[in-house]
Amino acid sequence: MNSQPAPGPAYFAADTDPAVLIPTRWALGSWSADQVHGMAVCGALARGAELALAEHGRADLHPVRIAVDMFAPVRMQPIRWTTDIVRDGSRLCLIDVALLQDDRRVARAAVTFVKPSEAAPGHTWNPTVAPTPPSPDLAPESERPRIPFFRSTSDWSQDIPTHQNADRKESWSTPIPVVVGEKPSGFQSAAAVADGASMLTNWGTAGVGYINSDVTLALTREPTGYQIGLSAIDRVESAGAMVGTVRMFDRQGTFGSVLITAISNAKRAIDFTSRGFPGTRRRDRPE
Repeated sequence: MNSQPAPGPAYFAADTDPAVLIPTRWALGSWSADQVHGMAVCGALARGAELALAEHGRADLHPVRIAVDMFAPVRMQPIRWTTDIVRDGSRLCLIDVALLQDDRRVARAAVTFVKPSEAAPGHTWNPTVAPTPPSPDLAPESERPRIPFFRSTSDWSQDIPTHQNADRKESWSTPIPVVVGEKPSGFQSAAAVADGASMLTNWGTAGVGYINSDVTLALTREPTGYQIGLSAIDRVESAGAMVGTVRMFDRQGTFGSVLITAISNAKRAIDFTSRGFPGTRRRDRPE
């Protein structure tokens, strides 16, 4: 695990017990005054899987999938994590990670790592249109976290209220590190950003009225650089349930996809025209 200091905020502080994380204010979500948001949960689960893989001595593998279930509120209290190596083979390793509070599981992830190999021969279909990130002049490369850029009716901007509409959305963000004092891996950053697929596919004219209970991220590689984009590509909804599909990309191109399911939470919809982005205060926002 990279222990280089990470700039700015982080979702968790380390405890004297290495299996415990303590949420910081940056982990606080918008649904409740005492609930950790999904980005922090997904990042913590990815970190736990990476630590287990490293302890197991499998530096020859890289992550290709993390499937997260968030089935109970994760409170702003110390979190203990546990891991279990389900399968360890020559070409892959499957690791289960669980987050616990008061000895009760509140979230879990199934993570798959595989051994890199050469591509299969022949030609296959690939999409001809790829997401395009904001220009480097507008969003210069930086490892310091900042308010995400969004694109919808209007072009890329950090003016959050202008993107509260019924249009297809894209985002471009510099993820917050998972743990204070640790520089996050590309996998941790991608896992944290993947939870943003729910906002991207459920943010409409009245705000975000759906809450996701799961996130599945599939990767062909880890992101390059510090910035990660999401581009909504599909959304289906029926009887208060929805399924959203999102591409994940960086300045090198698309490298993964995210699938989320969500349920209606209309009575507690988050209206971004009247509140800030999660984990920020007004003085934290860019000028």
